[in-house]
Amino acid sequence: MKPTKRITAKDEFRKHRDEYKHPHYVYEKDGNFYKSIQITHKRPNDSKFEALHKNPDPKDKSDAFISNKITIDRTNRYKKAERGWRFDKRDLPAVEQIKKRGERLNGGTERHKVKGNYGTPQRSNGSISRPARNVNPRNGGKK
Repeated sequence: MKPTKRITAKDEFRKHRDEYKHPHYVYEKDGNFYKSIQITHKRPNDSKFEALHKNPDPKDKSDAFISNKITIDRTNRYKKAERGWRFDKRDLPAVEQIKKRGERLNGGTERHKVKGNYGTPQRSNGSISRPARNVNPRNGGKK
């Protein structure tokens, strides 16, 4: 049987649960991960952000900037979808260009580090701990 694709197209704005709670434009869901583009108010010092003509939030009249990089993170790291948010028609070509660049370049993505221990025990120095070999659990771990 042919495997089915888990990729679903999205077109919504969600706030990220990172420490800054920036809104993100979520455009694709791949399994348990969203692909998104970060939006911010402050103009950063670096060239990783482009200015938008109009803020996607209809209640906010301040300037908005969009990241040049794609963010890939788990779906539980995003809040509910915002209603009424949309890009201005003049901003759509820039958004499409960022999405294409992210698909074309594997290095054009930022993966957030997923917090939590998911079955891989780690030592304090960061190396993976493995159980000792030839250990008999019946006699207290002696060989």
